[in-house]
Amino acid sequence: MADIASITAGLNAVKLAFNIAKDMKEATAAYNEAEFRLKLSELYVNLSDARINLADAKQEIIDLQTEINNLQGKLKAAEELEFRDGFYYRIEEIDGKPNGPFCPKCYEGNDNKLSTVMKATGIHSHFGKKYCHECQSHF
Repeated sequence: MADIASITAGLNAVKLAFNIAKDMKEATAAYNEAEFRLKLSELYVNLSDARINLADAKQEIIDLQTEINNLQGKLKAAEELEFRDGFYYRIEEIDGKPNGPFCPKCYEGNDNKLSTVMKATGIHSHFGKKYCHECQSHF
């Protein structure tokens, strides 16, 4: 991934390109066509390097902005939950009824999933009163 070094390298390549362009502008008749073409090719190389490095930096910025947005979303979701009676519930109720319960094992895992815990029925009722279909936990 690109980092501050890519931005610095891109800016340095742009600086070199400007210096080459300045040399070409100040060129006198002493420059023959071969020298002029050499300077022109150096200019293209430096501008290409700058473009690549700055494109890498742009992608890094986009990736970081996406990560920031994801983390802000997780933070907001965490602020909307409360832990009670062994389960997570959303603070805001729906039609006066609790919004939840959500599985603590799923939510506290790596992905912070909100998996609804259901009343255990059938064979699952032998292991507990509630059951999570996502992680197959009994409560």
